[in-house]
Amino acid sequence: MAETMDVATTGTHRLIRSVQAWVERKYGKTDFYLAQFLTGHGCFREYLYKYGHDDETNCSFCGNSVENALHIFFSCQRYAIERADLENLTMEPVIPVRLMTESKLVSDRVRAWCAIALQELRRNEWQRNESRRMNEEYGRKA
Repeated sequence: MAETMDVATTGTHRLIRSVQAWVERKYGKTDFYLAQFLTGHGCFREYLYKYGHDDETNCSFCGNSVENALHIFFSCQRYAIERADLENLTMEPVIPVRLMTESKLVSDRVRAWCAIALQELRRNEWQRNESRRMNEEYGRKA
């Protein structure tokens, strides 16, 4: 199933279903990484492709879907352990806004997970760009 980052129907709305609950939460600061995750404007391949900064949209971890915030947060196998950890902690399925309002511990874990995921995605992007640059450079010398 291909996922797309349509903010009006599935993007930020899916991650934050209740703006009131989000605004009134007692825990969880919004930092750079969380904002990138919530907006889908991080180094997700779908977003990079949209602006001509990547050649394709498939997930750099599993290759099974379009790489966007929804895929990474809800279904990418690379983060199955992190999802299971949060589900074990809350005893409920992963729903980001509920997680961010659940408790300080849960909120901190969600923010940490978002930071780790986006740092890994940034490294993957950097490696793809470096590989592309090397291939172009090698092509000019040949």
